[in-house]
Amino acid sequence: MEVNEEKPYSDIHAEARERLAHIWNQQWTTREQCRQDRRIATLSGAIWEGATGEAFDNKPQFEMDKLNKAAMRIISDFRNNPITADFVSIEGEDSDKLAEVLDGLYRADEQDCSADEAYDNAFEEAVLGGFGAYRFTTEYEDDEDPENDKVRVVMEPIYDADVRVFFDLNAKKQSKSDAMFGFIITSYSRDAYKAEFNEEPSTWPQVALKYNNFEWVVDDSIKVAEYFRVEKKKVKYVWYAMESDKDSREMFMADELTEEKIIELSAMGYSKADERTITKRKVVKYMLNGNSVVGEPEEIAGSQIPIVPVYGKRWYIDGIERCAGHVRYAVDAQRLNNMQVSRLAEIASVSATAKPIVTAEQYAGHQDIWENDAIENYPVLTLNAMRDKEGNVIATGPIGHTRAPDIPPALAQLYAMTRDDLNDILGTQDGSEEIRSNVSKEVVEQIHARLDARTYIYVSNMAKAVARGGKIWLSMAKDIYAEDGRMMKTIDQDGKSSSIKINRPYVRDDKTIGYQASIADAKFNVHTKVAPASSSRKAATVRTCTNMMGVIRDEMGQKVLSLTAMMNMEGEGVSGLQKYARKELLKMGVVEPTEQEAQEMAEAQAQAAQKQDPQAIYLQAEAQKAQAQAEQAKANMEKAMADKSKAEAQTLAILAGIDESKHKNLLDTMRAFHQIGSESVEQIAPIQNAEPLPADVVR
Repeated sequence: MEVNEEKPYSDIHAEARERLAHIWNQQWTTREQCRQDRRIATLSGAIWEGATGEAFDNKPQFEMDKLNKAAMRIISDFRNNPITADFVSIEGEDSDKLAEVLDGLYRADEQDCSADEAYDNAFEEAVLGGFGAYRFTTEYEDDEDPENDKVRVVMEPIYDADVRVFFDLNAKKQSKSDAMFGFIITSYSRDAYKAEFNEEPSTWPQVALKYNNFEWVVDDSIKVAEYFRVEKKKVKYVWYAMESDKDSREMFMADELTEEKIIELSAMGYSKADERTITKRKVVKYMLNGNSVVGEPEEIAGSQIPIVPVYGKRWYIDGIERCAGHVRYAVDAQRLNNMQVSRLAEIASVSATAKPIVTAEQYAGHQDIWENDAIENYPVLTLNAMRDKEGNVIATGPIGHTRAPDIPPALAQLYAMTRDDLNDILGTQDGSEEIRSNVSKEVVEQIHARLDARTYIYVSNMAKAVARGGKIWLSMAKDIYAEDGRMMKTIDQDGKSSSIKINRPYVRDDKTIGYQASIADAKFNVHTKVAPASSSRKAATVRTCTNMMGVIRDEMGQKVLSLTAMMNMEGEGVSGLQKYARKELLKMGVVEPTEQEAQEMAEAQAQAAQKQDPQAIYLQAEAQKAQAQAEQAKANMEKAMADKSKAEAQTLAILAGIDESKHKNLLDTMRAFHQIGSESVEQIAPIQNAEPLPADVVR
């Protein structure tokens, strides 16, 4: 890239400025509407801004807010049932353990950087306005330790994302994983900008202040954009192998294969076996203002743009991405409702009591009586008589009375219709979906189903965003968590923290070096799951175990259930019980031990063996000796039986040659000397036509 000494990276700046202006022109209308929806739903008086407020100038302007109430119900449901990323191996069982490690590391990073703030803000902006976002970045593990240069991945919120975050217009996926660039815009005051960048915008040319409808400088506000740009590079890999051993494949980058290296491989018996060219991605961040690129570019860890968009509702219409939140289509009904309530309040503010109409002459001298009548409730009220020019009395009473205003029937009917429309758009606001006592389980499930149906699209879109965030985190973790033997904190599903050593070297069966808990080469899919908060899950576990104890009568089952309930109890002073219950469940094999717990159990067993009583050790050795002697005696007996069977078989073979005349005498002789048992005799007796025994056998 050619660099202008006066304006470094001028080509990058021109490219980014043109891209941002193009995106701004196409998406600004939609994004500005998202911002207005958030203002109306959250800021008092915002719904009266514009023509509506001008029509009610100098009149009551009441707000009967239903928009925020409906949105807060969705937001509260999300916070009570957080969405978590779940790493799933695509390589098999061996990588399932690594998936659990990644789950624990991800939860630890979430906890350390307060990621729930980033999630909550993004979800809230998506529900209210239609678009939210959060980002990934890195920070030192310990800022106060100069010797510790290790970093961890952190999640940060992006406030006002609808007017600050923009992506490549060619990226059509909701996750924006196909985007080749993205922007995060930040506004500074003049003083803050000068303090941060040591530059004064007053010297910039006009094109740097405003470029194609995008204003880089507005009054006291100066915009700075973080420009994330995906850069691709073709990389060629070459494999060499021995002719005699095809498994001895070695991989090299083509750029690293010098002529000397190729000659060396050839001398060792290696020849070229295969080659492949792949595309590698990297993301570079440039800071830029309307005039130039500020500072030096920064290569981002991983290969993904570290921005996660979150949508409320999303469509593509006329080739333009559009989005909306939960309040968008209820704004007009809310405005109309406020106007009607304000008009009714104005009517109600007029006195409902008929007031007499009198002349000034009649009222003169009687002011105190009339003004205090509401308090004193006088039995009569007096007036001066009306007289003509000659002083004759013309009349003594009031000339007329005022009348309390009537509510127009059309206004009352319109108010009822508007209220129904709001309930239909936002969801019932009259409390009919609240769960009351003494209702059946089926009714409760129906109420939950109705509530879930209204919030599902927002939760579903947030789940997609969290899955995208998990992929970005994994991409960054592969680059950052690469130190051999690094100790890192992990968090299990119950929120318990522990530590693990990653990238542990070990020797494989084939004498090569491998690494346990290695993230660098891991291949995982990222799924999401919606689960109740940890406290809710534990309370549900306690209830389930308590109910099951009334069903299971087995003593061991009762013990397991009671210990499980004890381990999941929450409250002050129960930590000791929880530790005891978990320890007992570990001994029983009910709970899977963590790596640290497994190590502690092994050490405890080794210590117990060392501390065993000498007498017990002697008795155990004697028992083992006796068992060995018994096994030897059994082996000798089996050998003797085998020898006897062999002798009998040989005898039978010899007897097969004895003729019948000598058969009986021989059998009698053998019985006399007890050389064979009765069973052998019965087998030999039926033999016919036997040949005579040799003389030495007869003897």
